[in-house]
Amino acid sequence: MRRHSLILFCAAILTVVGSITAEAQTKKINRAKRDSVVCHNRHWQFSWRGGYNIFNTHPDVLRMAKMKGGAYMGFGVDHYWKWFGLGADVDYVVGTPKFSETVDGRLKHGIYGNNWTMDDPFFNRLFFGVGPNIRIPSSCCPKMILELNTRAGVTIVNGGALSVRAYNNPAIEIPMYSISSYDQTVFSVKGQLRYTYYVTDLLGLSLGGYYLHNFGVRHTDNITTDLTNYLSLTQTGIRSGDESIGSAGVFGGITLRICSKEKIRRQPEPTLPPVVAKPQEPKKEEPKPAPAPQVTPKNTNYKTTVKVTTDGGKTPVPNTTINVRNKATGATQRFVTNAKGEYTMGLKSDEEFDVTVDTKGYLPSETKVVAQKSDDAAFNDRLDLNFDLKRIKVKESMVLENLLYDLGKSSIRQEGYRVLERVVTFMKDNPEVKIEISSHTDSRSSAAFNKKLSQLRANNVKQYLIDKGIDASRIKAIGYGESKLLNKCKDGVKCTEEEHQVNRRTEMHIIQ
Repeated sequence: MRRHSLILFCAAILTVVGSITAEAQTKKINRAKRDSVVCHNRHWQFSWRGGYNIFNTHPDVLRMAKMKGGAYMGFGVDHYWKWFGLGADVDYVVGTPKFSETVDGRLKHGIYGNNWTMDDPFFNRLFFGVGPNIRIPSSCCPKMILELNTRAGVTIVNGGALSVRAYNNPAIEIPMYSISSYDQTVFSVKGQLRYTYYVTDLLGLSLGGYYLHNFGVRHTDNITTDLTNYLSLTQTGIRSGDESIGSAGVFGGITLRICSKEKIRRQPEPTLPPVVAKPQEPKKEEPKPAPAPQVTPKNTNYKTTVKVTTDGGKTPVPNTTINVRNKATGATQRFVTNAKGEYTMGLKSDEEFDVTVDTKGYLPSETKVVAQKSDDAAFNDRLDLNFDLKRIKVKESMVLENLLYDLGKSSIRQEGYRVLERVVTFMKDNPEVKIEISSHTDSRSSAAFNKKLSQLRANNVKQYLIDKGIDASRIKAIGYGESKLLNKCKDGVKCTEEEHQVNRRTEMHIIQ
C-alpha cells in the first residue's frame, strides 16, 4: 500500500505543477491590451484530500471483533459542463479490526492471568471509481461551489489478519481467536459531498464528507475451543460469509481548477491620422472684385416636433429622452418630452441629424434621419417625427441597426459602437432585464465556419457590454450562423452585397 500512496502523492504534485503553468499562461494572455477573454461555463478540477475514516459498519460474521476507523486520503479529477460533470477518484482507506473490549476484559483477568497478546493489524482498501457530479451554483467558475460526487468502481481489500493468544509460559501460546487476512477485489460505490472556496481562480480549499460501500467482502473468523470453554460460548470453530462493509469519514484538502477561457482579438477603434498642414506658396495679389450686391439670406432653421407614444400610437410616453446627433460633427443634444410625450426643437437645414429616443421600461427606438436643404423647393419649416415604442416583455426582440461586420470577420465596425452604447444605457436603466445577443451571418462560406464566426461576433458584443459595466450573468451570447436568413440569399442563390449584408446582423432578445 505504500506504493499506492506514493502514486497518489506524485499525481498530486504533477497536477500542481501543470496547473500553475496554465495559470501563468492565462495571466500572460490577459495582459494583452487588444485581447479580451470570455469565460465558458466549463472547467477541469484536480483535488487532493486527506482526513479520517470515522467508522466502519460491523459485519455479523465477525463474532468477536469490531472494525475501527483510521486514516483516509484520496485524489480526484473532474470536468464540469455548467452544473453537470464527470469525474474519477482514487481513495485509500485504513481501518483496524479490534478484539471485543468485553471479551478483552474477561481474558485479561481470566484463568490465563495477564499473559495475553493481540496483533494490531491494518485493514486497507484502495478504491478506483468513476461517475457523475452535480454542483451549485451553475455559473461560470464561481468563488464557492457545493458538489455532490457519485462514483462506482472496484476496491482492492487486503490486510486485517487478527490473532489473539493467551499464555502462562511465554514459550507456550494458546490461540484464542483469529481473523483471516483479506486479499480481494470487490465492487464498490461511493457518495461524496464537498464544499470548496476558491482563494484564486486556480486554488481552492475544500471540506467534505464521504461514504464508501464495499459489496460482498469475504470475512472469516475462528473461535478456538479454549475460548469457547472458558467463556461458555455456544459457537466454536471457523465461520465465513460474504458481507458488505461501509465506511464514512470527513476530509479537507486543496482543489486546483482550470477554467475554459477563449481569447478574442478585437479590432481597436480606429483613430484619425493627424492633419499635417502643407506649406503654401505665397499668393499673388489680385485686384479686388467689385462688391456684390447683398442678398437677404434664407431662414435655414426649422422646427421639428417629436412625439413619443406606445400601444400603436394610442398612449403618450412622457419624460422620454430624445437624442439628436449631428452626423457631420458628432455633437449630441438631449431633450425630454412633456406630459403629452412631445417636444419641439429647432434644427438647421443643410445638415443631417440622427434622432433616437430612450426611456426606462421600453426597448430602444429605431434611428430616424432628419435632413432638409434650404434651397429645396419642398423645404418645410415645420416637421413631425413620431416614435412608437415597444414595452419590455419577455420574447420581445429588435435588430441592432448599424451593428455590422465585414465579410468573414468578427470585429465590430466603427459605427457599431454607437449602437452598443445605447444597449449599455438600456441595460443600466433596466437592471432587472436579461438579454440574449444573437448573431447571424450570410450564407457564404460553410455552415460550420459561419456558426463559429457568428459565435465569435456574439461573444465580442457580450464582452463589450461587460467592459462597460454590465454583469455577465445578464447577457447570453449565441451564434446562429446562416440558419436564420431574412431573405432568399441561401446557398446557390446569386445575391448582391447589400442583400447579403441584411443577413449579417445582430439581434437583442428579452429573455427575462
